[in-house]
Amino acid sequence: MQKQCPWHPHSKHSVFECYQLRKSLNTPPLEKGDKKKKKKDKDDEDPENKADPGEFPDVSKVVNVIFGGDSGFFSKRTQKLHCLEIMSIEPAELGITLPQLNPSIASTENPTSLALEDQAPPPPAPDAGHRAKQVYIAAELKKFQARLNQDFTKYLQAKSTEHEEDNIATPEDQPTFDEAEQDTPSSSLFSSDTKEAAGIEEISSRQLQGTLSDDAKFKLQGILQLLDKDIDVLVILPPSLGGKETPGRTCRPPKLERERDRTHAKEIKKKIFDIEASSALISIEHDRLKTKEVELLKELQKTRDTIETETTRLEHIPALVEQAKDEYFNPQAKLRQNASKSIPGSNAENQQKIADVDAIRLRAVEAIQKVLGLL
Repeated sequence: MQKQCPWHPHSKHSVFECYQLRKSLNTPPLEKGDKKKKKKDKDDEDPENKADPGEFPDVSKVVNVIFGGDSGFFSKRTQKLHCLEIMSIEPAELGITLPQLNPSIASTENPTSLALEDQAPPPPAPDAGHRAKQVYIAAELKKFQARLNQDFTKYLQAKSTEHEEDNIATPEDQPTFDEAEQDTPSSSLFSSDTKEAAGIEEISSRQLQGTLSDDAKFKLQGILQLLDKDIDVLVILPPSLGGKETPGRTCRPPKLERERDRTHAKEIKKKIFDIEASSALISIEHDRLKTKEVELLKELQKTRDTIETETTRLEHIPALVEQAKDEYFNPQAKLRQNASKSIPGSNAENQQKIADVDAIRLRAVEAIQKVLGLL
């Protein structure tokens, strides 16, 4: 767009300038009436309704507030309270009694009743702690009573069998025990019928007073020790439940402790992961140090050999010094010996050679002068 205009190559304006100029020339001018109308509309505007574009719009001017209000909630709390109010509405209960729900009331003879008055009122809810304590004590007493009845019944049956084999007692005198009545309140040791229980004890004591074995006496002594204890000990810590846990509902730890335990567990897992990940690096470092140890041992051996060599040379230094001293004094003797040697040839021969060389020199000078025309 900033290049030279292709429609006007001789001019110096760009394509963008040409396009803008053409656009402004093609737009028709406004009439005088339109200008006055726009000015009048502008004067009719209320300055109070002019909103500053930099300010936040007023909530009262929103369209949904004008036509019925906002469909949302002012806060999360209002929304939750609204949901709670809806969920708290319970449906109307019809007084319908079905045979499956209450067979004692619903039967073929009595027709189904739709009245709320015909329904039995719910029992009052007792205290939770007191009720749990009563149930626990009753259950433990029942178990202890049944165990004592069974042990005592087995013991009496065993003694009656021994009496039959030894013909000590007649069948009429022996007591009989019905298995169906062993757990009934009338035949138990802790039943409400005290007269019947006392009569059984008198009959048993009269029949077995003189014929008890050591094993039977030991068992009876154990039962007597249990019966002599306090009732609280018998109920709370019976011998059969000494190592067992009583059923109950455990409390969950607080949220802060759970978060702390989770954080501690995450830290331990992270430490384990870091230790496992560092094992490979440790093995690599161990191998590198082993290789470096071998190299250092080789260098140490070389250093030891060098030290031994230098030590040997150090030991030979005094001998070398003596040899150097001998060589220092021997050259003077050699010089004296060389000076005493005779030079080959005589003085006459030397003079003759000098004369011959001088004659050759003179002939060369004479020849050069002839060539130059000096002679």
